[in-house]
Amino acid sequence: MEENEYLSKNKTNKLKIWQISTGILAILLIAAVITSGFRFGTDESITGNVVADSTPEQTPSQEITKTDKPNVELFIMSYCPYGTQIEKGIIPVIKALGNNIDFEIKFVNYAMHPSVGEVEENLREYCIQKDYKEKYLTYLGKFLEDNNYEDALNAAGLSETDLKDCEEETDKEFDITKNLEDESSWYNGRFPPFMIHNVENQKYGIRGSPTLVINGEQVNSGRDATSLLNTICGTFTTAPSECDTDMSSFGTPAPGFGFETQGGSATAAGCVV
Repeated sequence: MEENEYLSKNKTNKLKIWQISTGILAILLIAAVITSGFRFGTDESITGNVVADSTPEQTPSQEITKTDKPNVELFIMSYCPYGTQIEKGIIPVIKALGNNIDFEIKFVNYAMHPSVGEVEENLREYCIQKDYKEKYLTYLGKFLEDNNYEDALNAAGLSETDLKDCEEETDKEFDITKNLEDESSWYNGRFPPFMIHNVENQKYGIRGSPTLVINGEQVNSGRDATSLLNTICGTFTTAPSECDTDMSSFGTPAPGFGFETQGGSATAAGCVV
């Protein structure tokens, strides 16, 4: 009886040790996944491609150099639902601040949504901003309503012919169509390079969409108009009166297209590989 009791206790102790070891291994595995910053999911309704719901691995500094006229660069992919989310939030801010800041939409150096025309839309928006800057926010606002670039061009008083020369020159300079058609050049075999703003991507360490850069430094901000206004206005040497503009009526835009949706995640999620 004593020997049987000893064997039973020994088995129990071994089982407990195995359970504890398994638990520790599971904790270490979860920690490794969290640390890596790559928690993948899918957004089939918008992209059918991989969307990472994560914060960037590099934590941007919030000690941003202040200037008299902040330089604001927003890096996005035109079909990233979180890129469109922050664009909806920043449009009223840019309109309110006007010439008090230098603002430009720029593009991440790869496209995650080529099957829905992201490469073509990135190029289209680049040329509108380059040649018809005063019409860009009108175009962008309409495009974000319902994902219809033809209606957006009409709203901005533009035609595809107006953009043809710029698109052809830019395509040739940055091998846009060539990279789109050459799948051997795609990142991870899935994402074509989009190199128009590659120099800035490399300079700032851009990993995904959206990424906000102010005065040359990555900045964390909520994606609603109030948060974005406060973030940008915090980088003025002396904030202008426009920084007192009430943005509360714009709410918090949800990811994706459409201005009627509200209450989306204010931070964190993005499109990144």
